[in-house]
Amino acid sequence: MEAENLKASAYQSDQMTDELLEADLLVLATPMWNFGIPSALKAWIDLVVRPGRTFQYSDSGVLGLAKDKRALLILASGGVFTEGPWRSWDFVEPYLRQILGFIGIVDVQTVRIEGMNIPPLAATAVQKANKAVEELAL
Repeated sequence: MEAENLKASAYQSDQMTDELLEADLLVLATPMWNFGIPSALKAWIDLVVRPGRTFQYSDSGVLGLAKDKRALLILASGGVFTEGPWRSWDFVEPYLRQILGFIGIVDVQTVRIEGMNIPPLAATAVQKANKAVEELAL
């Protein structure tokens, strides 16, 4: 049973990695949960960040193999993390940018849907995010 599970995981990892490497644009849409990413997104990252496939070690350090791709991060949060006293608590965007850069994706744009748990901000959060998407250079 364990061997079958490992084989299935390897197959799933191959499929997801192939899909990532074939894409021109990666769109990651995620909420912020407890100042970080959901476990399902972390599991996906663990399946596609693979030596020899999406990165490799060289004499000069790590070389990302998923080059010439763009990424769009759509990040939703109950609070405001782009400015103000909670800014340092944003572990989502810095982490995603770091891991994407590690595999070679450095052209990353971000759209925020912030303040979803703050009634005066929540009323316009989606509208502002939609406008930000329209203004993107895709």
